[in-house]
Amino acid sequence: MGVVISTIARALHLLPIRRLKNRLLGREHSSVEKRIENILVARAKGRPSSIKSLNSLLLKLSTLEQGFDECRRGFHNVDTTNSNTISYEELREAASKQGFATAEDDLQLIFAHSDIDGQSELTFREFLITLMYLNLVEEKFHLPTESINQAFDIAVDAFLYFDKEGTGVLKKEEVIEAAFEQKEGLPDSMKKRFEEMDADGSGIVTLGEFVYTLSEWAGVSDAEIEDEGDEEYALDENLHKASFNSRASLKTLSVLESDEMERSVRSAIQERAKTEMGSIRSADALLMKLPVLTTGFNTASRIFEEGEDGKERGLEYTELGAEMERLGYKCSDKGLVEKVLLFSDADNRGVLSAKEFVLAQVYLMLLEPNQDLVPSEVSGACTAVLDAFKYFDTSGEGDLDRGELLKGFRSEDGGSPNLIVRRFEEMDLDHSGVVSLDEFFKAVYAWSRDEA
Repeated sequence: MGVVISTIARALHLLPIRRLKNRLLGREHSSVEKRIENILVARAKGRPSSIKSLNSLLLKLSTLEQGFDECRRGFHNVDTTNSNTISYEELREAASKQGFATAEDDLQLIFAHSDIDGQSELTFREFLITLMYLNLVEEKFHLPTESINQAFDIAVDAFLYFDKEGTGVLKKEEVIEAAFEQKEGLPDSMKKRFEEMDADGSGIVTLGEFVYTLSEWAGVSDAEIEDEGDEEYALDENLHKASFNSRASLKTLSVLESDEMERSVRSAIQERAKTEMGSIRSADALLMKLPVLTTGFNTASRIFEEGEDGKERGLEYTELGAEMERLGYKCSDKGLVEKVLLFSDADNRGVLSAKEFVLAQVYLMLLEPNQDLVPSEVSGACTAVLDAFKYFDTSGEGDLDRGELLKGFRSEDGGSPNLIVRRFEEMDLDHSGVVSLDEFFKAVYAWSRDEA
């Protein structure tokens, strides 16, 4: 009997929240919703968004993931029943203990706005919405760590990037326009990715709905992934498979930019083929350059390890961009570095390995030929890779076929055709019958470091 009474009491207590939820689904503006919109409009006027493109958002997904995941401790503190969800009573009790001045009606509204699935309890990702709203409207509320603050600032900036009309809410059309400005023929899959934001199907995306979807894009789940080993960076491939898949799924939104990069790389190779012969004019010359390549790659790897600062999983894009700036690399195209870093992340992990870091610098050397890389050993190695590729690419088309490789290796020493064919097969990683610049680089990188 006591259980029944408790259940009824709980249901009656939640009736106001459910009614509020119904009002929200009908798109009636609540006081909290309007305050959030006004704050967003004011912030948009007060400072420019740090997110300038979809690529710049992709570059920050790892930072978002880290900051959002750090909120789990707060989630467990509020979840006093250990149910892995937060009830309104638990939220109200936590707010009372913290001395928040938020009115009861406003707190109920915040809870209702956060309750995306309408279950009258908050999952972890819904709790992130609550934190976002409290951070904006509650003066006494402070996010506990710098990483969390950074993640929430990025989330707001990303929202403002899409909010082209500056209204504090997003329309589906302006979201798509913001992501694909001056692009045409959007695949349905890309449109559907943005439709995920509109949780209630109203055609309007609120900040809460945006944060909820953004957390998924960053690879954050409601279920907690148990760490094994290193508490902060235990990145077991299987445990984080879902996280990487979410990030890769968002990256498909940037497929048009990726195709553009491929065209830019091919065009730059073709233009380079028209210039005078490079430093490598024979297969023997390439062999003689191996010490230069080894020195340059090792120097780049040391730079990478210094930036990595003991982390075993690789460097995030933002860290690599900062590392390039520290080395004195100034690109005339502000968006080129982030595009190159994304393009070099072949496995969509959201971080780059040492090899991918060096490949990114090869691309930068190719696309910005008038800008030397620092230090000179790295610049020399990247130039040697491009010169070697140019030597073999006798057609000047921007990729190597088997005949070109046979001709290049046999022109001087009459090397065994079978051996050369095996070398070609080592390079042709995707078995397409041609070798691209990145495949050629990976083979040369392995040879220079005796990894073949």
